[in-house]
Amino acid sequence: MAGLETGRLDRRIAIERATTTTDDLGADVAAWQPIRTVWAERLTQRATEAWKAGGTAAQREVVWRIRWAPDLADLSERERVVYAGQVYPISGVVEFGRREGLEITTNPSGEQA
Repeated sequence: MAGLETGRLDRRIAIERATTTTDDLGADVAAWQPIRTVWAERLTQRATEAWKAGGTAAQREVVWRIRWAPDLADLSERERVVYAGQVYPISGVVEFGRREGLEITTNPSGEQA
């Protein structure tokens, strides 16, 4: 895996975490809490196949590369990326280098609670 090239971080993305709040009536309401807005590199979309109900379905994956940061080191499927008004649920996160960066795999057509 190649190192992170700062000049390629040309997209501004927001990373959000799923939370639960309470509304005025005392009911739990799912909400998204912003964690941080960062510069990212958007890598080529990859096509994969996922097993669904005994068959297969094509999925698109978009991979984002960002700088490593302590508050982002624990990113997981609980979070999502928002870019240009589109939501990208996170399906995987891999650290590369020695705390150099994170590669975030997302699925823009995926569903997330």
